[in-house]
Parts: sequence; structure tokens; C-alpha cells
Amino acid sequence: MLRVRVSGDEGRYNWRLIRVTPWGADVLASGSRTYEDEASCRQAVEALGRAANENVMLARLRDGHWRWQLADPTGAPLAESPPVFRDAGSCAEAFEELEHQVGALHYS
Repeated sequence: MLRVRVSGDEGRYNWRLIRVTPWGADVLASGSRTYEDEASCRQAVEALGRAANENVMLARLRDGHWRWQLADPTGAPLAESPPVFRDAGSCAEAFEELEHQVGALHYS
């Protein structure tokens, strides 16, 4: 099950997208910026499902791991994955899988 965790206060909210399993939980993505309220956070998460693939950038980090980064249509950062992927292919595949799962979200 996917769950969105919104946290923050006083106009500085952020979100994390978490996959809950019987063995624990994994952070799949987090917001790249802060928002004024919880509703804006939820709108940003829902934008993951509508994102155009041309707005996704795969980035290789110094330690050799990969992460995806998503920009909104204006080019502003929207979301990013944790840097846990060993290659660009698995990183891209993880984003595509996430796009299809965003419709079944639970907020907490």
C-alpha cells in the first residue's frame, strides 16, 4: 500500500510517499520544496501521476547510485527519489512503476 505522509507547520509543509509492507516501509519519493498548506502537498503528489516523462531527469551521484528527479511544467523541482538505484535502467523503471501506482494513495 502507498501512503502519503504530510508533515510541517506554519506554511512550511512537505510530503513523503511511502510504500508500507508487512516487513516495514520504504520512502519512494519526497517533495523537493515546501508548500503553504497540506492541500498543496497533496496536489503535488497527485501531479506525479500526470507527469510527462520529459520532466524526469535521472541523476548519477558521486557514490555511483542513481535517483530520479521530477520537475513541474515550469521546470521547478517537484519530487525526487532516494538515491538507492544501482543503474539508470532500474531508476527509470521505478519512476514508471510509481506513476501507475499514484492513483491508490492513502494520506496520513
